[in-house]
Amino acid sequence: MRLFVFLVIVGFANASQYADVCEISRFHPDSVGFIIYALALVSFIISIAYMYAKFSHDVKAETFAKDEAKNLLITVILLAGLLAFFTGSCRIAFEYIGKSPFEAAYYYMNSVLVNNGLSIARQLTYSSLSNQLDATAYLFVGFTPYKGYGLAHRANLRVVSSQKEFLLDLYIPIIASISVQKYLLQMIEFVSVSVLLPFGFVLRILPATREYGNVLIALFFGLYIITPSLYALSAREYAKIMKEPYRVVGHSFEDKMAFGSQSGTASTLYRIASTLPQAIFIPNLILVLLISCISALSKALRAIEV
Repeated sequence: MRLFVFLVIVGFANASQYADVCEISRFHPDSVGFIIYALALVSFIISIAYMYAKFSHDVKAETFAKDEAKNLLITVILLAGLLAFFTGSCRIAFEYIGKSPFEAAYYYMNSVLVNNGLSIARQLTYSSLSNQLDATAYLFVGFTPYKGYGLAHRANLRVVSSQKEFLLDLYIPIIASISVQKYLLQMIEFVSVSVLLPFGFVLRILPATREYGNVLIALFFGLYIITPSLYALSAREYAKIMKEPYRVVGHSFEDKMAFGSQSGTASTLYRIASTLPQAIFIPNLILVLLISCISALSKALRAIEV
């Protein structure tokens, strides 16, 4: 009976490597195969220990075999539940956003960088240089070189240029923060399915390294499931706000005209301010939730050990 259950679970896990997860991201076939080989090896060791206990009437060996068989079953159920949970989170993301969590996060960050990041930085740079050039205008009236009077009637533009350069110096780290978050998310997508998932379950299967496996599985759950899902939800709210930004500050006609015009100063300042949550608030919020999730899940996995 135990062999039949194991073969059914192995067949399910082996089939999952060919199935699309979230119709876009796929679990690496080698990682799933690695887990299957580890399950087969540990099951063989448990069978040998159980047969030895029956022939030698060793109570400790029999207890060890039964406990490890239960832990192995819990690990397999945990693997199936984890895959099902990720698929469910993807379905929810498709319902609300129309994309997978990772795809929505990448699209969101690219739109922020292109529309409200690089374009604003380029606009501030060109505008500052134009102000400096316009500030060089000088009107001179008189008889050179004996007498005359001069006036730099647009010298105040140098102050405007310096203010834009100061704003640009503050804005470049914000753009860099969003770019770093994007690259970290790409690294998470690659490392999680290639390293954390297989090694986490293999370490959890082995009795001596089970606690480390619990930590890696919790890391996988937090990084590969929670993190992109939070970015995807943030992308949905960001798209709703940027669609009608005037509703954030008021409902008057003047607000609508100011924030609806992409060439106005109010629109430029609003686009600059709209990147601040993603650069500062959102990553810190996700970090707090991620640490809480990993800590709680690792404790829960430790509690269900036999």
